[in-house]
Amino acid sequence: NQPTPLRMAYVRNGFNYKDNQINMLGKDAAFNLDSHDGNLTNSEYEFVGRQGRGKADDITLSNNYRVMKNATFTSCLQGDNAWAVDASEIRQYVKEEYAEMWHARFKVMGVPVFYSPYLQFPIGDRRRSGLLIPSFERSSKNGFTYSQPFYWNIAPNMDATFTPTYYSRRGWQISPEFRYLTKLGEGLVATEYMAKDRLDEYQSGDGSRKRYLLHWRHNMSFLSDWRLNVNYTKVSDRRYFSDFDSDYGSSTD
Repeated sequence: NQPTPLRMAYVRNGFNYKDNQINMLGKDAAFNLDSHDGNLTNSEYEFVGRQGRGKADDITLSNNYRVMKNATFTSCLQGDNAWAVDASEIRQYVKEEYAEMWHARFKVMGVPVFYSPYLQFPIGDRRRSGLLIPSFERSSKNGFTYSQPFYWNIAPNMDATFTPTYYSRRGWQISPEFRYLTKLGEGLVATEYMAKDRLDEYQSGDGSRKRYLLHWRHNMSFLSDWRLNVNYTKVSDRRYFSDFDSDYGSSTD
């Protein structure tokens, strides 16, 4: 039996590749005409139907994944380079709609501000549970602050975020947020809780050092012309919004 001949196509000094998920321009390319796998060099790519673009020294194409070497990624529009992520390797899983990055450097206006040996993020509409990008702050009142949110994709109609935050001068705070969509309407329930505020300057009227926030927001429509909107927030003390930055209120409330 004679082996099946390998059918290849080669492009030199310029190619323009397009499919229903990605467009790419580059220098050289090689394609397997039977398996439709390919290898591209010095490429610029842009997703179809959603924001996302970048560059790569080398791209390997397959039906189920793409591997990009020495690549960049940003969701900024063309001409806007406000932020980007550089990585030694980006692996995109087409059917599962997510991507992995190794040795990722997050840049703002070209200046590196964050490094991670590994990152994972969605490249489609499918939600995924996992760690989100952390945040860092420094202030004279709170000291060093570090927040690490975790996203939980519970079901198609509900999800949650849990964010532990460490204040070097105050202590630990936990901030869960639960979002839902049901036949009775849509809304969210959120809390922020600190068991003991270590800051010497703070002292509540009853001597307690516990700080907390409870927030509930709900919207629903019923019958044909009726609407119900709920927006409820309770905090532990009058100074809460002056001492903490919150998505659910401000010092003017």
